[in-house]
Amino acid sequence: MFSVSRKVSFSVVVALLLGWAVMSVLLFQSSQILIAAQYEDGLRIVLPSGVKLTLVVDKKVYRPEEPILISLRNDSRKQIWLATTAGGCPNSWWFVQRLGSDANDWRTVSRTSAGCVAASSGLEKYASHTLKTDQWDGLVQTGDIGEIFTNAPTGTYRIAVPYLVGKEVAATGWNLDPQLVPSGNFTVQ
Repeated sequence: MFSVSRKVSFSVVVALLLGWAVMSVLLFQSSQILIAAQYEDGLRIVLPSGVKLTLVVDKKVYRPEEPILISLRNDSRKQIWLATTAGGCPNSWWFVQRLGSDANDWRTVSRTSAGCVAASSGLEKYASHTLKTDQWDGLVQTGDIGEIFTNAPTGTYRIAVPYLVGKEVAATGWNLDPQLVPSGNFTVQ
């Protein structure tokens, strides 16, 4: 009788080992990036179970006149709701906070950019597995009345997004207490 045995080429084994090594390195790097995004300045961002929102800006240091690119990724299992305005202002879903004298003293300095000054007035569903992007023009409102803006002063900032969770939110709206997901800290110099 014939005896059949399969021989595996040495080059096939090497290619498989290299493939697994590359995939392992990529998985390790991506997990380190996710961990770094969750730990900003030694503080862990803790989100409720079933909520996975990732808010990032494009750089760590900006000049006063430079735009800050913002992206929010929703990979949550639960329904997420974001702020919207009656006028359809595209950047009403986020606001800017500046670090005060204390490490936990974050103060809101700008609700939106100069092109759209409006307070939240409604809700919109934020579909799972989607990315929402915008940009902050680096301007802050100088007074409570009127649309007078100036470049953001030197300091440490972050972007914050208020959100609500659950299917029942549509009926109750912003009467519930929204939670915040912050971006990592960045500096305007």
